Amino acid sequence: MTAIDIIKSLPLDEEVKAKVLNMYDSFTPAQKVSVEHIAWKTYFALYDERLNENLGMQYEKVKAGDGKLGKELYRKALKKTDQEMTGGFEESISEHDLTAARKAMEVIVKEIQASKNTPISTKN
Repeated sequence: MTAIDIIKSLPLDEEVKAKVLNMYDSFTPAQKVSVEHIAWKTYFALYDERLNENLGMQYEKVKAGDGKLGKELYRKALKKTDQEMTGGFEESISEHDLTAARKAMEVIVKEIQASKNTPISTKN
């Protein structure tokens, strides 16, 4: 998975995504690093949140008598999280996740705008 794959997968405004993706090849190396950093940071934030939710679900199963604490609990939550994240963001993303991803994409757009001094409109 690449930063470009992550940006393509984020459930964000298609116009902003398209502008970032279309302009990506013309970015300076510093801009590319910045975009990639934000994309991966967003991905891992989404991953961590999804993992915590899956751990919570596994723990609830243990409390209900359907399983036990230990390495297996974490392994199941980790496996489910990996499947959800590789299966696409749309199915497993919460509103909180969307807010974080939108903010990250706005940062990308603002950095591009500031460095190129070209207006890029964003819709909220």
